Amino acid sequence: MEGLANRRFGGHAVRALAAACASLVLCVAAASAQTAFYSATPQEIAGPPGTIIRQAPMLFAPSCISAYRVLYRSRGLHGEPIAVSGVVIAPRGAPPPGGRPIVAWAHPTSGIATRCAPSLAFFVFQQIQGLREMAARGYVVAATDYPGLGAPGVHPYLIGESEARAVLDAVRAARSMTATQASGDFAVWGHSQGGQAALYTGLIARNYAPELNLVGVAAAAPATELATLMRDDLGSVGGNNLTAMTLWSWQRLFGAPMRRVVEPEAIPVVNRLAKACIESIYDLVVRRRIEGRLEAGFLSVKNPADLEPWRSLAAANTPGILPRDIPLFIAQGSTDQLVRPEVTRDYVARACRAGDKVRLLVMPGVGTAWPRATAPNRRSNGSLYASPAPPLRMIAKPNLLSPTAHFLSWSNLMSALRLWKLTVCGLSLSALLALGPAFAASSPQLSAAYCQRSETDADARPVPESLAPFVAKAFGLDEQAVRDASYYRCAEGRLLACAVGANLPCGKANVSRRNPGADKFCRQNPGSNFIPMAITGHDTVYAWRCAGRTAMPGRPIERLDKQGFIARYWKSL
Repeated sequence: MEGLANRRFGGHAVRALAAACASLVLCVAAASAQTAFYSATPQEIAGPPGTIIRQAPMLFAPSCISAYRVLYRSRGLHGEPIAVSGVVIAPRGAPPPGGRPIVAWAHPTSGIATRCAPSLAFFVFQQIQGLREMAARGYVVAATDYPGLGAPGVHPYLIGESEARAVLDAVRAARSMTATQASGDFAVWGHSQGGQAALYTGLIARNYAPELNLVGVAAAAPATELATLMRDDLGSVGGNNLTAMTLWSWQRLFGAPMRRVVEPEAIPVVNRLAKACIESIYDLVVRRRIEGRLEAGFLSVKNPADLEPWRSLAAANTPGILPRDIPLFIAQGSTDQLVRPEVTRDYVARACRAGDKVRLLVMPGVGTAWPRATAPNRRSNGSLYASPAPPLRMIAKPNLLSPTAHFLSWSNLMSALRLWKLTVCGLSLSALLALGPAFAASSPQLSAAYCQRSETDADARPVPESLAPFVAKAFGLDEQAVRDASYYRCAEGRLLACAVGANLPCGKANVSRRNPGADKFCRQNPGSNFIPMAITGHDTVYAWRCAGRTAMPGRPIERLDKQGFIARYWKSL
């Protein structure tokens, strides 16, 4: 059967991609092998949920924070003791009176293999959305891996209560650590799978962890209706991945037989997907190549969620309405093809009818990606004020990864406090959009203060302290983040700024048609039609590919300004 699968589903391409991946330090680092840290004996696991089995400092944490990899006790699907891993991050310095509040970060899908734990990822600190802003505001961050990721076991993918217990016990673990000096107040913030986890945390927190004080729930594109999600997304890249991972996990957890709903020759491909992680753009390329073998159809039924036991499992893991006293913030992209806006709106409408304190932010033109959010802000009245991210706008770039691939860039949205004064109950989308962007139009006075008339800089300069508030407002960032990594320059008397983030280069673009790093990649991966930007450099203006063992630049994918900088990374102030 394996031989048949290799012929029918392109096994040669899969093996080639796997070999390419193995040759990259990036890919290897993104899903490191587990160490003894993640293993615990039954005697070690026995104990109250939320207590720590072991902890270890982490290297390469952002400045002014301390980070720890933790292994803590929790409860499994049947209430049995289990070990769960995660990361706890705390600001340095003296805490406020009463201790530091905690933000529980619930991560989006990273894969379902044990090695796909975010705490093992090379980019773990970049993956915690809003980490820098949360640390700047003095919050402790408790980031669970979820059961079965990191610590041994099968990951209960999209099983809401399992995720929520892991989230709550991570908060307990963070609170117990001397280094955090944390209070019992916490908010939970999650995206996609983590959005589902955040909602379930709101549902069970009072009974499961009554000693904690949940001040609010924030969720971006949460999985609120699993049966609809599985039905509507079949055939898309994300939908096929989601369904394959769900079927694989649920077969091992609940005995739901995958062979009843998956074509026999597709099962080896589903098994390969189950072993692949999602930690970087290159991982997405690898998954895309494997998943492409499923596009012709891999299910033997129209929708598994129409059949038992999948129907009951999907229903049991569709979150209900939160208690009325828990503030809820939900963000949703208007063009999201995985978690569809109408499904999220339906959940919000039901929450409104039930009397919940709910706010909805619809982000125009935003599709399925990882929106970054600034930190939740807890006010004195105990409500959660979410400071939403600029939307991750997706701009089609043909011939980069595939005809339907997308390139990512950031744009700005409204400020959090203005958004939180609105209630979605009875508020139309047009009224929300009428509020306009968070930043003001270009200011001639500001330009005059920093740029002489017609002045043009050849190079960018670090943003000074006096300019940081204006740059922070333009990019929707915390001022401390701007001070750490942002630049300004003058272009014909106009003041421009660039904030570094997600590997965005603020320096001049690389227009060279020779790339030694790409050449080395092609010698190791001849014929590859895609070279990751981690190899070519994020400042290149070309999409690169391998022509045999030689790196070849394709068409330009970036527009440059007159001074040779990538235009879309710079904003007028």
